[in-house]
Amino acid sequence: GMTTVDDLVSAITTRDFATLSSCLTDEAVMHALLPRGHDDFDGADAIVDTFTLWFGSATEFEVLATTSETVGDRGHASWRLRLHPTTKGDEQAHVIEQQG
Repeated sequence: GMTTVDDLVSAITTRDFATLSSCLTDEAVMHALLPRGHDDFDGADAIVDTFTLWFGSATEFEVLATTSETVGDRGHASWRLRLHPTTKGDEQAHVIEQQG
């Protein structure tokens, strides 16, 4: 079936990493704006590993806001989460862009 941006956001915000993996392909690329700057993650495995590292160990995980839209063949999603503890601090925002 066709994976939607909503499916991707849902998988991330529920920390359902198995579903997240099924939403992504080996051609997927994540462009992340991190505290240290921009970083790119290539392929489903690298992306899922990154989210597991960022979010998997948080004992408090609150979804503050999400957006998702599709423009042409490109899906764009963003979310703002409050995690505790995090690797860098108490509050982070992450933006992912996926192109199918």
